[in-house]
Amino acid sequence: GILTSAGSLIRGIAHVVIIDEKDGNAKQLHETALKVYHPFKVVEKVSEESRDRVTPIIRAMFNSGKGRSRAFICIGNTCSQPVMDKESIKQLLKTKLT
Repeated sequence: GILTSAGSLIRGIAHVVIIDEKDGNAKQLHETALKVYHPFKVVEKVSEESRDRVTPIIRAMFNSGKGRSRAFICIGNTCSQPVMDKESIKQLLKTKLT
């Protein structure tokens, strides 16, 4: 309801960043992130080809967990450690976003 939306707005917009390492896992992470409802959520999939066109914060994510596709969930200025499987991303999204 309205209180949930107000609480989400106060906590900030959720920004889910998927780093695509071309291993086939990024698609599952991306689809999972899109399926978890949150009224103020942005899901972005980036790859090495787009590295020069992203913010420095996202650029730094390329160096964490390197070698496997991974997701980071950011609320405000705080980002999670990399998540590399869809069950973990579901759990993290639910706990970070509620």
